[in-house]
Amino acid sequence: MIVRVAELVVVIATRFSTLAAATAEDVSTNRQPARPRARLTPEVIKK
Repeated sequence: MIVRVAELVVVIATRFSTLAAATAEDVSTNRQPARPRARLTPEVIKK
């Protein structure tokens, strides 16, 4: 039980960190709300 919960926490943390890094890079480069990466990933996942 504890191991599975820890694995879920790690997976969620890595996903949030990657999203935060992508949005931060887009904002720093484009000075706009993260267009390419943040919007590409959810659409691809939905399709």
